[in-house]
Amino acid sequence: MEKYVTTIICNLCEKSININKLGYLDDYLKIEKRWGFGSDFDNEVHAINICEDCYKKFIKNLKVSYNINN
Repeated sequence: MEKYVTTIICNLCEKSININKLGYLDDYLKIEKRWGFGSDFDNEVHAINICEDCYKKFIKNLKVSYNINN
């Protein structure tokens, strides 16, 4: 039996990032990082999901602007 993801939760606001009627996920940012040996998170893998609303708030607080490639 195949398993399908039906809901992803934003790690910041706990809002659901759902699959729409067409079968696509609402837009969100996924960050995944494997920390190196000797770091405070020695070899841990962290995965974070951020909804579009929280991402907008996040980028407003950046000290150095992000790059936009179209």
